[in-house]
Amino acid sequence: MTVRDRVKSVTPEFIRRILRCILNYVCRLGRWVIILWQIRGAKIADEGVLWVSAFVAPVTSLSNLGGWQDPVLLWDATLNVQGFGVFRVRARTDDLWHVLPWRERRLFRVIRKFLGEGDVFVDAGANIGVFSVLASLIVGGWKSFCDRDDAGHCPHSEESSRHEWLPQCFCAGICTVRCRW
Repeated sequence: MTVRDRVKSVTPEFIRRILRCILNYVCRLGRWVIILWQIRGAKIADEGVLWVSAFVAPVTSLSNLGGWQDPVLLWDATLNVQGFGVFRVRARTDDLWHVLPWRERRLFRVIRKFLGEGDVFVDAGANIGVFSVLASLIVGGWKSFCDRDDAGHCPHSEESSRHEWLPQCFCAGICTVRCRW
């Protein structure tokens, strides 16, 4: 029996729950340090959304302390993720957590190690497309096949494709956005 198991066996359940809630709260606040280190707003207003959301995190992080909660923005914002690109992040969703390079460090290392220029990368279930963006930086261009019916969720929506920092994209399937060829 490990020390952890031994402590767990003698600690009452309600104490373990309280400790778990405290740990969850501290971890939630700690994620904001990483977010502010790796992400910047594309414009001053977006930077303001990021910092205001971080500033109120001690309050917003208090809900559902017994379970997982992603860090969230209070309002939609366009964010520049260091080393990856620019993403439109929706308010009160898990988008902010998904664009963090820190979140999937090992997977990013594997993609960088095994993917090369000219390779094909399929990001099935691309969510907001952070892995697709990383792969496109490595393979040297891309075509994006969006398989979502939520055009606002597709990282290459009509609104986003007007920005010069996004590669050309081709959307197919049930994605209702129009992209330039």
